[in-house]
Amino acid sequence: MSDIDLTDRLKILVEKTIKLLELRKYRVYSEDTDKIPAEILAESTDPRKPGKYVIWVYPETKTIGVAGIRELKKAIDEEGADRGMIVGIQRLTPAAVRESRAYNIELVRGGFASFSLLSHELVPKHEILTPEEVRELLQKYGITKDKLPRIFESDPAAKIIGAKPGDVLKITRKSDVSGISIYYRVVVSE
Repeated sequence: MSDIDLTDRLKILVEKTIKLLELRKYRVYSEDTDKIPAEILAESTDPRKPGKYVIWVYPETKTIGVAGIRELKKAIDEEGADRGMIVGIQRLTPAAVRESRAYNIELVRGGFASFSLLSHELVPKHEILTPEEVRELLQKYGITKDKLPRIFESDPAAKIIGAKPGDVLKITRKSDVSGISIYYRVVVSE
């Protein structure tokens, strides 16, 4: 791959990553695309879910090991952020996957859709409930989380909004026939 190809790929992945962050209600406040990996810093615009992200974007096929995860964790700590993300990787060592979970680092392998899946008319609105909303929901129906229907964290809509195992999603479907229907799902890993 030439330098031009890498630069173009990096630019495309950075643009896609910024769109993904916007869907998750994060505002980018810093971009450094003059290095590899490119670094994006973002903060939540949702007052119910405050927080900061440190995102590293790689333009090429890259294998990430534990050392790479720990480097990002160091950058997260230095920035005072509470989440991290690595975009553009193709291969991960099993130890790196375990380490990323321990440090709240999301791994986005390869490329991803360049359009908003959630804006399609056939895809219902997906939202992550706050802990307080989950408590109210469970209390209202007199159930526990394990009694809710499940949705895999690998579900495309769950991935886009950044749902993690244990989160509860509110899914709002609109229908010309039945009006508005609300469903709840607990996120589980496969």
